Amino acid sequence: MRIVYTLFVRHEVYQSLRSVRRADRDRILNLIESLAGNPFAEGDYRERDLTGRFCQVSVLGNFAVYYWPDHAEKEIRIVDLAEVSE
Repeated sequence: MRIVYTLFVRHEVYQSLRSVRRADRDRILNLIESLAGNPFAEGDYRERDLTGRFCQVSVLGNFAVYYWPDHAEKEIRIVDLAEVSE
């Protein structure tokens, strides 16, 4: 049986996604949806947040998606979306 995690997306990330052009938004949403079925997926690198927790960071074009898996709750927490320069 395949375990699927629930996705938690911060409101600020959702708001940011609304202003991203469609092609980029589709790639970001595909990544987010894939994490529900593969909660152990690692990003391109890890970065500590303000609480000291490691977040995975996946870079997709000009955007970085920050997330961390909450295995106890079976959730993937999408906590930030940042525009990066190449």
